[in-house]
Formats: sequence, structure tokens, C-alpha cells
Amino acid sequence: GLHTLLDLITEQNLPYCLATNSVGVRARECLSYGGVLELFPRIFSRDLVTMGKPDPELFNKAAQALNIPIGQCLVLEDSFPGVLGAVRAGAVVGYIPSHGLDANADRLATCRLNDLHQVTELLKVRRR
Repeated sequence: GLHTLLDLITEQNLPYCLATNSVGVRARECLSYGGVLELFPRIFSRDLVTMGKPDPELFNKAAQALNIPIGQCLVLEDSFPGVLGAVRAGAVVGYIPSHGLDANADRLATCRLNDLHQVTELLKVRRR
């Protein structure tokens, strides 16, 4: 559902980025291998901050660069460190478990989502 979601985000003119705990070179390498590197106009990686997730610095840096208050940012995360960091930053957090359900991440997140298709449907509802 990544392409569908990004199409809708683009259509709605919503700024977005990737904030990853991977170092930049590795993140770009993986995204390129997956054929999706060009889909992310901005990538914020672990090597751009002093502390990685679960520290909120990565999310705050991304929100600041996008010129959006962190409280208005939707962060989609699949891990407990990511959820914790986004919550600490003050973002709205959608937890999409990809490695089995983590009870702590599920408890902390604003909501649990099944997949990116569900995120797309929620953004369509938001638009109305």
C-alpha cells in the first residue's frame, strides 16, 4: 500500500519524509534495493542526530525541517523504540506491527493500524 498512500499524500499536498534509525548510506541502499528510494524526498537518518530512537530528536528534527509542529505530525512506526520516540516527541503515532504485536508499543501509540491501506483510508476520511 506504499504507492497508494504516497499518491494520496501527494494529492493532498501533505509534506512527508522518512525518519529512520538506520544510518543514511544503509537506509538509501535498502530503499534503492526495494525500488522506493525516489519516493522519499527527505530522509532523516540516525547519523544526523546525537541519539537514535527511542530518543525524540530524530522526529523533532524531521518535523522542524518540514516546518510542521510535531503535534500535527502523524508518525507511522512498526517498533517499540520508534513508537516510544515519536510519543516522547509529542507526535500522533500510528503503530503498524510488522514483527508481531509489541504490547508496549500498542499501549503507547495513538492507534494501531493493520497496514498502509488502512492509513490511506483514514486520510481519505480526514479529507472530507
